[in-house]
Amino acid sequence: MEFLKSVLNGYGYTSTKNEVNIGTIRLTYITLSFESYIPISIVIENTGDKPATILQYYTKLSSSFIKEQINAKLLFKDSIS
Repeated sequence: MEFLKSVLNGYGYTSTKNEVNIGTIRLTYITLSFESYIPISIVIENTGDKPATILQYYTKLSSSFIKEQINAKLLFKDSIS
């Protein structure tokens, strides 16, 4: 249980309680899956959730991951020759 708490604390989860609920575990699994580039189809299969539910309720991406994703995308294609 202490290991799980340390992982969750690394992702911004803090609690004064000694228990971790299934929602927190689900959020952590889904978030880590996204950040590890696991295909969403596998996450859907493992959780049984719809994509909208996963994205709306169970994804809490780190700011460094979001910045990395934004920087990796070309905002403007160089189509002028």
